[in-house]
Amino acid sequence: MSYYRDPTANAAIGTVDREIKLMRKRAAEIKRRRQRGQLTAEELAKARRQFVGIYRRFLRAALED
Repeated sequence: MSYYRDPTANAAIGTVDREIKLMRKRAAEIKRRRQRGQLTAEELAKARRQFVGIYRRFLRAALED
């Protein structure tokens, strides 16, 4: 999807959109593993290091159920 006439801006926005989609998928997988009791402490620690900044809310939502 094209947001602006500027191809550089479109590329940057597309990259961010893909990264957000990937992080949402990772958070959903963490949520599934946690609900099944398969999430290890090491995996949780790795996720906490990966989900920083604007992505922190995805992990928080996955762990709050």
